[in-house]
Amino acid sequence: MQERLILRYQTTALRNTAFPSPGAGHVTYNDETRSLEMWRAAPTSAWVRSLMFQYMTSNKDDATGVNISHTGAAGKGIQLTPTALLVDAPSTNFLNGVSVIDATGITVKVGAKTAKLSTDAANLVSDSPIKAPSGVIDAITATGAISAGSISAAAATLTNITMSGTLSGGILNGASGVIGGVQVGNASAFGSGGVRADAQGFVSGNGSFRGDSTGAIMQWRNPSGGAYGSQYLQTQQDNIIAGPTNAGSSFYMYPFLRIMQGRGVPWHNAAGTHVAWIAPTIYSGGDPGAGNYPDGTIWIS
Repeated sequence: MQERLILRYQTTALRNTAFPSPGAGHVTYNDETRSLEMWRAAPTSAWVRSLMFQYMTSNKDDATGVNISHTGAAGKGIQLTPTALLVDAPSTNFLNGVSVIDATGITVKVGAKTAKLSTDAANLVSDSPIKAPSGVIDAITATGAISAGSISAAAATLTNITMSGTLSGGILNGASGVIGGVQVGNASAFGSGGVRADAQGFVSGNGSFRGDSTGAIMQWRNPSGGAYGSQYLQTQQDNIIAGPTNAGSSFYMYPFLRIMQGRGVPWHNAAGTHVAWIAPTIYSGGDPGAGNYPDGTIWIS
């Protein structure tokens, strides 16, 4: 009769004394744990609070929570408390791989891409680029590359940023960078800092300023077609050039021309050969060419 009944014991100690040699499948009711308990077969023989599942055990059932654990996995399982769900397992898999949590991080795969989030000593780390339609970020610190459509930030310190949209913010700080072909703060070319542009130079309205192997050039440039005008002002290492002297072109000087530290204005012919100096003599007669006056004579008709 004893083997066919569910015996009742007030405590675990009383049961162990009165029933020292249970057999596999024996069931008792324990008033101390307020549960039915079954003797599990070897090799891990023990009283377990489970009647239907041999390898599942609940080793706690009180006001603080309920544990459901697996005997074959060193007691790993789930704990239910009045305020939380705690999972103790080497790896937790949700929705067949949509989200996996293990000791290396959190893996998410909702679409085609699998991304993993982890941390280092001071940062949240993603092994994949992060894309967002829009967002407001108080501060950005990046040592790699940031690719985004639109970023709005109060302050940002970036080593490299690649964008297809708009970057807006109060302050953009960086030792150097390239924006739309314009390089800012290239230490190798400008010492402590500076600004560089591509071959088109800096353009504002119809004005263009650029540099090439011959010097720095300021010139008119059509903003629609990009064509340059024929006239330019060029500064070289030792010279300033205004030209070229096309037919019909003029050079205007307002209000006066002042020559400093020189004998006068040197006159060169079309071949570039120095012929004479323009003297301060002013002729008001006829065409100086007809009078065979020297090249460089100032003629006022």
